[in-house]
Amino acid sequence: MLEQVPLSPNGKVDLHASAHHGAISPQVPLSPNGKVDRKRLPPPTRRNSAQRGAESGTSPAVEEPADETEAAVREAMASILRLPVPTLCCERSHFFRLGGDSVSALRLLLALRTALGTRLTVQQLFAQPTVRGICSQMHSSAATEVSAVSAVSAATAASAATAAHGGG
Repeated sequence: MLEQVPLSPNGKVDLHASAHHGAISPQVPLSPNGKVDRKRLPPPTRRNSAQRGAESGTSPAVEEPADETEAAVREAMASILRLPVPTLCCERSHFFRLGGDSVSALRLLLALRTALGTRLTVQQLFAQPTVRGICSQMHSSAATEVSAVSAVSAATAASAATAAHGGG
């Protein structure tokens, strides 16, 4: 067994605890007192971009966004995570697996609000943390806002009509 993937208490993969680089040694060198002799360990090697891409949702191949909204979300996500924009895949790039945390999530939501005027919640970002998922949440939030505004407008118009005709 070369690598064991750590699991969180709920049985899901805990990606924050998995190594991004490492070394395989047939035997761990020990000091005379039985502790790991770090100076005699082989140097760690970084995983190549294809391996990291398969694991984290980035891809060496460039995937073009479907529309301007996806492009803006992808750009904001890349900026917050300090990654090159072309490395983010709209469908598979998972904000939290790429290094996002709760603070950077708030920064992303603020950036999206500033750039696109959208008002997403942290819960929505956690529910769908990919570029496409965020865009889907934005579209469903906009549809909900439009239907709520329409309902309020209709109720206001009905009240105004009733008041104008002497009802009430």
